[in-house]
Amino acid sequence: MPPPPPSPAADELPPIRSYIITTPRQWIPGEKNQVCVNVPDTTAEAGVITLYMRTTDYNWQGRRNVTILPETTFEIPAGQIEACQQVTAPRRSDYHADLSLTGRVGGADLKETLDIDLKGTHNLTIIQTDKFLYEPGQEVKFRVLTIHGSMGQREIYDPRRPRWACGIQWAG
Repeated sequence: MPPPPPSPAADELPPIRSYIITTPRQWIPGEKNQVCVNVPDTTAEAGVITLYMRTTDYNWQGRRNVTILPETTFEIPAGQIEACQQVTAPRRSDYHADLSLTGRVGGADLKETLDIDLKGTHNLTIIQTDKFLYEPGQEVKFRVLTIHGSMGQREIYDPRRPRWACGIQWAG
């Protein structure tokens, strides 16, 4: 039986065609959001990515797909390890969208669809009095708090009261 053929040297192995796409799972409409590609092979050929975003619109006529971010193309130069593109999703009332990416990156074909949550920023004003009941002629004192930014609702348990209270937590 003949001996097995010699193993190729490390510099003779074919390049690994791979890439990593990163973007936040939650985008804020009306603000810049970032899509990045990482190509671990510094000898990889130049690449190109085309992206667009769609959501589903429902009305009395039924369901339809709506493109909310038109096609945007960006290039990844040959030998560059990382490239990022700033993308602004339009201000809409949608809560979910699909980000579609196609192209060729790091010598590999790219065809991905990512689920993106769209979360807008809101302002919330809370007005509170120091008492829930006043006698005629008593001075009424107010506390006013306005919260700006991206918020999420959280349940808060107050051990002094036998009920649940609703609280607000914001990303800072």
